[in-house]
Amino acid sequence: MPKGGIAEKLAWIDQGTARCAEAAATGRGDGNRKADLMTSFHRLDTRPPHTFVKASLLMAALAGALTGFGCGKDDPLEVTRTREAAAHGETDAQIALANMYDRGQGVAENLSEAVNLYRKAAEHGNSDAQANLGRMYSTGRGIAQDFAMAVHWFRKAADQGNPLGQNRLGEAYHDGKGVPQDFTEAVKWYRKAAEQGNGAAQFHLGESYRDGEGVDVDLVEAHRWMNVSAAHTPDDYTSALSFARARDQLAKKMTAEQVVQAQKRAREWVDRFAGMEKLSQKQ
Repeated sequence: MPKGGIAEKLAWIDQGTARCAEAAATGRGDGNRKADLMTSFHRLDTRPPHTFVKASLLMAALAGALTGFGCGKDDPLEVTRTREAAAHGETDAQIALANMYDRGQGVAENLSEAVNLYRKAAEHGNSDAQANLGRMYSTGRGIAQDFAMAVHWFRKAADQGNPLGQNRLGEAYHDGKGVPQDFTEAVKWYRKAAEQGNGAAQFHLGESYRDGEGVDVDLVEAHRWMNVSAAHTPDDYTSALSFARARDQLAKKMTAEQVVQAQKRAREWVDRFAGMEKLSQKQ
């Protein structure tokens, strides 16, 4: 997805949706995915002030329709060019090709090759590759499962400010995998990633406030972060819906005043984050 404003992102999504529709007409893709997503979308709470969540979810969902459902990554020419650039040591190309092998998009799934490419880019200091290599170690995809090595690479990514690495490191501390269990440390890393807009970390932070793990129980803060998380889960519509449902379940345990306060905090955070994004684009 482009780094421009809302208008640019929506234009990009519309262009991609049109490509998917064209692909479906020729048997090359799933042009009905947009309709499927729109139908599912109405299951969300559309009452204000969740409107900002609805808009962000729609963008994320439609973006996922482009990259995850047969559009964009199956172009043989694109794959060839990516391979050539990766062979010349371009780290962005190595990560892109690793993602293709990891997901079986445009190429046959090859997890060991994905690990190999992630490692090459990770050893050159690329934080996205470091976070992904840690994920492969953590899940045992394409390499023997090794939680200590997973934490090693998550920490390298996290120390560079990478939100994926920060969230994964927080998960490792929460679950006690590769490091001693430490809820306080987990919250520390969740918060760092959450403030950068990582949806999974925002949801984990909400869970921490809900359950009193590493922080005192605070249902208002829990609802705030769960609400925000639904708007910052790119390319993962299923998770966004799950986050929204968990938020709504939590709301049943809160007073109306608490819910209003949580919604106010969520709107304030989204406005502040949008302002930070605009500022970074100007620099």
